[in-house]
Amino acid sequence: MIRGVWAVLIIDQGVLAVLIVAGEGLQCYSCPSGTSGSCSSVQQCSANEDNCLDLTMTGTGVKVTRCIVRADCDFDKLKQQYTGNFKMSCCSSNLCNSAHATPARPLIGLWSQVWWS
Repeated sequence: MIRGVWAVLIIDQGVLAVLIVAGEGLQCYSCPSGTSGSCSSVQQCSANEDNCLDLTMTGTGVKVTRCIVRADCDFDKLKQQYTGNFKMSCCSSNLCNSAHATPARPLIGLWSQVWWS
């Protein structure tokens, strides 16, 4: 994920303006102690945490979500922290570790309808 400051040039009626937008860090759903329900707590990740973890304990269904450093998103490393069997995945976009992620395809369709109206 690219973080930092972005400069956007806007030309409107012959006037050139520069819009500077400060980039924010990654946001992840965060229930580091685990939950059997949905996790709605949002965490602003630190600068070095570039991924979101989604870990589910098989059998119990307990779900652990949090920010994580990409290098630590490794089954063998996580096995040292979590006992038992689990499934895990990491992702690198905002709030991507939600169990109820919104599919991208319908949003693209909606965006194109609004854009071309």
